[in-house]
Parts: sequence; structure tokens; C-alpha cells
Amino acid sequence: MQCPENPKSADYPEKIVELIKREYKGTVLCPFPWCEGELLFELSKIFTRLKIVGRKKERAKLTIVPVEMTDVFRPYKACDCQSDCDCERENTRVVLIEGPPGIGKTTYCQKLSYDWSVGDITTGSSFPKVDVFLRLMCRDMKTANIEDAIDDQLLPITVDKVDKGKFFHFIRRNQTRVLLVLDGLDELPKNLFEEFLPLIKGRVFPLTYVMLTARHEAGMKVRQHCDALFEIVGYTKSDADSYIKKYFRSHDKPSLGLELIMEIEKDTQLRKLTSNALNTALLCLVFEDTGGILPYNRTMLYSELVNCVLRRYCSKKEISLDYQDPIKKYANQLNQLGELALEALLKDELAFSLEELKSQSNEFLELGFLSREASASKLKPKPTYAFIHKTFQEYFAAFHVAHELLTTDRDKAPLLAQLSPVHDYWQVWKFLMTMAASKSDDTAVLLVSNICTFFQHQKVVQFSSDEDDQLKAKLREIVSSRLLKYHHVCKDAGYDCESEQQKLRPFSVEEEFSFLVKIVDAITQCEEPKRKLKPYQIKMAGMLARCFPMDEITVKSSHGGTTFNSRFPFVMSEYLKGNCKLNKLNWELNVSTAAALVDVLQTSRTLTHLHLTNGVWITSLTPALQANHTVTHLDMHGTGVSDVEAKVLGKVLQSNHTLTHLGLGNNQITPIGVEALAEALKSNKVVEHLNIGNNGIGNKGATALSQALESNQTLRYLNLDGEINKLFFGSRDHQIGNQGLQALAHALRYNSSLTYLDVHGHTFSDSSLTELGKALQSNCSLTHLYLGGEKFSLLSECCFGDSSAEVFSKALQSRDTRLTRLDLSRASISSSCVILLAEGLRVNCTLERLDLSQNHIDCPGAVALAQALKTNQTLKYLQLRENKIGDDGAKEFVEVLQYNKTLKFLGLINNQMTESGKDFFKVLGGLLESRRHPVVGVGIMWIRK
Repeated sequence: MQCPENPKSADYPEKIVELIKREYKGTVLCPFPWCEGELLFELSKIFTRLKIVGRKKERAKLTIVPVEMTDVFRPYKACDCQSDCDCERENTRVVLIEGPPGIGKTTYCQKLSYDWSVGDITTGSSFPKVDVFLRLMCRDMKTANIEDAIDDQLLPITVDKVDKGKFFHFIRRNQTRVLLVLDGLDELPKNLFEEFLPLIKGRVFPLTYVMLTARHEAGMKVRQHCDALFEIVGYTKSDADSYIKKYFRSHDKPSLGLELIMEIEKDTQLRKLTSNALNTALLCLVFEDTGGILPYNRTMLYSELVNCVLRRYCSKKEISLDYQDPIKKYANQLNQLGELALEALLKDELAFSLEELKSQSNEFLELGFLSREASASKLKPKPTYAFIHKTFQEYFAAFHVAHELLTTDRDKAPLLAQLSPVHDYWQVWKFLMTMAASKSDDTAVLLVSNICTFFQHQKVVQFSSDEDDQLKAKLREIVSSRLLKYHHVCKDAGYDCESEQQKLRPFSVEEEFSFLVKIVDAITQCEEPKRKLKPYQIKMAGMLARCFPMDEITVKSSHGGTTFNSRFPFVMSEYLKGNCKLNKLNWELNVSTAAALVDVLQTSRTLTHLHLTNGVWITSLTPALQANHTVTHLDMHGTGVSDVEAKVLGKVLQSNHTLTHLGLGNNQITPIGVEALAEALKSNKVVEHLNIGNNGIGNKGATALSQALESNQTLRYLNLDGEINKLFFGSRDHQIGNQGLQALAHALRYNSSLTYLDVHGHTFSDSSLTELGKALQSNCSLTHLYLGGEKFSLLSECCFGDSSAEVFSKALQSRDTRLTRLDLSRASISSSCVILLAEGLRVNCTLERLDLSQNHIDCPGAVALAQALKTNQTLKYLQLRENKIGDDGAKEFVEVLQYNKTLKFLGLINNQMTESGKDFFKVLGGLLESRRHPVVGVGIMWIRK
């Protein structure tokens, strides 16, 4: 369906618009000038229709659902609603489309302009109905004056001044009917970038629709000014295979297509290359020209392509190669081309004129790597030679630098210093490292040391806390976590070694890690994936460790959309072995890389925290862990650890003398595995922190642990929580019941080291809780106790009755008690229980936080708690959310809190108060947050100022 014609105003510049449309309609795609007879595509017949994936502006996270080409201007949600809502949408004015080199950003723009010119944009899309579509190439910009740029690139030279004046008058008066496309923001001359910001921000042509395309590094600079952010989707496997089949469909040997696909299937690196449309086309050309020889990395791909072009040139000129490598034969000419490529790159240009050749030989002009253009400018036309794509220019620039490094005595530092800042010239660095490192060990380590130096310098110069999106996101997370602490008032982050504490640093840690991963990946790609590491690669990794050590490292199979080859973990291992700052290591790879991790464990002298994401790992690492003397924290939370691995860990604990923290929560351990761990704890004198919550512990496992606690005087933290585990859901045999709790209570009478015990989420009766309360009366070490049922489980019920309330009250009155945090949420507590507990609170001088949320407490219970606060001088946080407290209870709290100056927080969200009950709290001052529940009524949360 075609777009219906918009009513045209009297001043519509139909003549000029038709000329612009005619230029768009005649556009054809010719990726490579040396084979325009073989690869010449009409835009109406592009093999794969491009799609893009939407990204949320706030956090720049990829959405799951692909977005059609013409839906980029769909109105966006300005509200914070998490699901579909009826909130008003805001119109999208500025769209940013990002993607890596060669992914198809320019093709996307060409396709859109073509579809507009022929009226082929569907009426069902949200694409604006514009009368004028202006597509400008940033690489050809000579001025920041947008009207001059339009005149320079789009308007015919012969157009008279009157028509030109009417055209620009129409654009200014009808901005909502104009779309301006700026293609290739990363190719915009640096001196013009700041001058273009007013256009992007809406200070110039504020109503005009604007579309920008850019590589990621340039896009990051303008994201905050755009209404929508999108990412070009690369070829899927089926897209690439379809392209390859169609490429060879008319070939003399059509079977080459299937042969190429089969070769790609054998090599993950080649498959990764095909996600890029340009690379896929290059693979087809190289495969055809070399008779089935394929490269193993991008540099080799472009090198093979250069060989293809040179062989065609020699054949055309009837020049005999005599089995000589074409690149070696024409090294001097290619070096000259590379020198010009580098000079143009440093000036943000993709083209150069004959005048810039000076007295150099121009033989390389005939080789076929440049396209000759009359001129990009219609104002000041002059013959120019242009690189067909920025990636080709970057390849030849790297060729020149590599040639200079390897064959001349030229001072290398100034040569490499030209390629700073690193992020502006990363593609050159990557080509350079994979091109030159294998030819000289000295050059290899020189490249690594220099790129690290330049990166370290750039991060000091370029970082701005006002513009760093990741830092802002981190700040939002910290604020959110501070508010969350009032929801779970008894949670103690000081005991939670498995969650990283929020950190603020003066430079983005993510950017540092991305840099590290890129260098390691480049070192990996210097050789074929199936080969062992060469000595020069090991030296490069060692130099990287000395020049760029990091204290926290995550090793995984992919990063930022890039999947690494099989040698990546081994290069990373060499880096980690030489890293003198390594403290925390998160290893997210499969078991096939065990040897690399074993190497790290055997050689690192600084590694203290190790997180594994696969439970099977432990069997391969047992000898290394038994002999290790540095790792103190081992976290295997949610990694599929079963009884087999638990038994192996038990053996590790019997011989290892440094491991103090072991995290095994949310796994598949049954009482059998728990018993093995408990047996090891009887003789272990080091482990202080053990988390085996959310496993199938059962009464047998709890009993075994209690026996270990009677003799073990080292363990301080024990988490046995019963959060829902799908593996054991519905099985009471794997829950801790009365028998298990009574055994733990017995152990607490003798143990004097345990300070933290979490047994919430299990099923306990009033009698077993009474036994626990009796044990607490004489226990002088426990400071944190977490009881209560699990919110979402019908099988988990904690029945805290009057009997257990009475003994807990006595425990709170005991001189021996050290309890500072007590969580009795979801424990079926009634007001009669609270009245008994309040008696203990009156005289208690240790408890600082008490959570009684989600119980059955009404006004009498609230009054008793309020009266206890008259004499209690230690309680700071009292959480009573989701109870049945009404206005009378609220009024009692307000009266007492006018004299009690210790309590900092009172939570009454989702209780049964009215607006009057909420108003009582206004006399206290401080922060007051109220929420109205549609059924139960008004609730409040009060925080002392």
C-alpha cells in the first residue's frame, strides 16, 4: 500500500522536490567498485529487508521485539508505568540509529529515501508523512549551516536563486513536514560536531524530524538529546545463508554457496563475521576468488580481499605474479595508500584530492581500492578519490602503521600517538594488532603498552560525571537500594558477601572492562582459534597485565554482543596470572576451559573472591582449591550444585585453610550433600560464612548441621532459608521442620560463635519455636535471627503462638541476649503475642530492628508496642506493614514518638487506617509517605528527619 498524497500548500517547491526524488530513485548499491559488474543492486530488490531493534532510552537496553524500518518515529511513553498503560504518548522528533561498521546504517538511509521517493512507505506505519526528505552525508559536510549543507549536497547546480529561495522558505515555514537525515555522525568533522548540537537539541529547526546514524562511540555523545535510540540488527544465520545462496545462484558453480555455508558452520568466528552484511559480501568474494580458502578473522578477510583485487589488477594488466604474494609485491604502493588513508582519517575525511598527493607516485590509484568521484560538493567541485567505506580506510591506515613499525627505524612512539584517543581509532588498533603482532614479539608488546598508556590518559581527560550515563544509572540504583532498606529493615548488607556493594568511581568501570576485553579478544584473534597460544601472544597478555591491572574481572564467552573464540579464556588466563591487583574473579565459562582457571588458581597471589556459574566446575578444580592459599570467598549461588559437588566441597573444606566464605544458595543439594558439608565443618577451623539456603536441607540436614555447631566455634553466619526452590517445591522432606529447628535450638545452647541464623521460609509449630526461644535466653553470641514463613508458599507456615511469644519475651529480657535484629514477618503473630513481646521490649537494651510485617496485629498489639517504646531506648526500626492496625494504634504511636527520640523508622504501609490516622503523623515532621490500598485502607511510612 502506498502512502496517500498529502494536500500540498501553494508554496510547495514541487520542482526541486521532484529532482531530489529522482536522485533517490536512481540510487543503486555497489559495495565494491572493482566488481561493479558482479555486485550492483537496485534498492527495490535488496536481498534482506533491514530491521532494527528498539532500545529503551533510559537504560539503553535492547528490547526483545524487532521494530520495522518505518516505525522508528512511533510515539514513546513518557511515564514510568512498567506495563501497557493508557498514559499519553509523546511524539518522537529526534531518532538515533546506531550500529558497528558495515552493519548497514547507510543502506538503511538509502532504502528509506528510495521508498519515500517512490511512495512506498506504508500508511499503517508511524513514519511521519513528510513532503521533503533530506538525506545528508556527514562525511561531506563543509559547514554547520544546515541550509548551506543541503544546497551543497542535494540541490542541482542549475537551480535558480528564486526557486532556491522558495525551497528554503518552505522548509522554514513547514518544519513538521520535513525529515532531515544525517548519515554517519561518526564521520562528521570534529570541528563541526559542537556546532551541530543545537540542531539535535531542537534549538535550530525545532519542529523538524531528525534521524541520525552513527557508530556507538559517536552515538554515545548525543544519546541524551534523542527521543529514541535504536540498534541495527545484524544478519541472522538464515539471513546470511540466504544472501550467500543468492550470491552464487547465477555462478558457473552454484554449489559454491552451499560449500561456503558448510565452511562457516564449522567455525564460530566465521559465523560471527556473517552477522555483518558487508562482511558477508566480502566472504562471498574471497571464497569465490581463492577457490575455497577462508580467513579466520576480520583482518585476514580484508587482506584476502586486497589479494583478490591485486590479482584481478595484474590479470587485467597482464602482469605476471610468478607465484609471488600480491601484497608483498605491491607493499610500497599499499603503504602509500595507507599513509594517505591515515592522514585523511586524522582529519576526519574519507576522501582526498590529487593536490594532496604532492610529489608522490600515484600508481596505487589504479589498483582499484578507491572510487573516483566528480565531487561531493556542488558549490566547489573538484575531482576526488574516496574510500568506499570507512572500514577500508581504517584497514589501509593500519597497514601503513604496521609497515612503518616493522620495516623502518622511525620513532615509534609519535607514530602510535596519532591513534589517540583509542576509542576514536579502535578499528585501526584492532587491524594493527592482528596484522603486525605475529611478525615481531617486540612490536607485539609495544602495541599493548602504548594502547594501555593512551587509554589511561584518555579516561582522565574525557570523563565527565555529568555526561556518563552509566554513573547516573548507578546513582539511581543506589538511591533505590536506600529506599528498599526500609522495606526489609532487618536485612544486613554487611553479612551479604554475595552481593557487590554499590561503588562510585571517577571513571566507568564498565568502560575499563570493555577496553580490557577488546584487547584480550584482539590478542586471541592474532592466530587461528584451534592453535595453541604462541609465545608472542603470552607476552602480549603479560604486558597487558602489567600495564592495565584490574581488581575485579568477569570472564565470559561474550561481551557487548561479541562472541569470543575458544582461545579467549586462555589469553585471559595469561593476563590474570600476571595481574598483581586481581582480587575478585567471576568465571562464567563452560567446563572445557577448566585448565585455564586452574592455571590462575595455582599462580595468582592476590585472588580472594571467586564466583563460578557452573556447579560442575568444582570437580575439576578440587586439587587446585585444596592447595590454594589466597581464595577466601567462593560463591556458587544458583549454579546447579548437587550432592556430588557438595561432597567434593566437603573434602576441600577438610584440607583448605584459607576459605572463609562459601555461598551455595539456590542449588540442588539434598540432606545427603548437607550432611557431607556438616561433617567437614566438625574439623574445619576456618569457614566463617556458609549459605546453603534455598536447597533441600530437610530435618536430616539441619540435624547434621546442629551437631557440627556444637563443636565448631568458627562459623559466624549460617543461612538455611527456605525460599521457593522449584526443584524441591511441594516436598516436605526437603524442608526444615520442627525436628530440625529443635536440633538447631539445642546447638545454640552450646555454640558461642554463631552471630547470624536465617531459617525463614520453613514450617515450624509453636512448640518448636518455644524451644528456640528457651535456647536464646542463655545464648550470648547470636545477633541476627530470621524466622517466619515464605510469602508465596502454601507449605511454609510459621505458627508463632502465645507460648513462643512468652519465651521470646523472656529472651529479650535476658542479660545474656545480644540480639540486634529480629525478623518475625509472616509468622502468624496475633496481638496477644505482641502484647507478650512488648513486655520484653520494655527492658531490652540490645534490639535495634524488629520486623513484624504481614501478621495479624491490630490496634491492641500496636498500643502495647507503642507503650514499650516509652522506656525502650535502643529500637530504631519497627516494621509493621500489612497488618490490621487502625487509627487508634496510629494515634498511640504518634503520642509516644513525641518523647521517644530513638526510633528512626515506623512502617505502617497497607494497614487499616483512614486519612485521619495518616494526619496524626504530621505533627512529628520527618519524611511521611502514604499509600492507599484499594481494599484495606490507608497506610503510612514514617522516617525521622
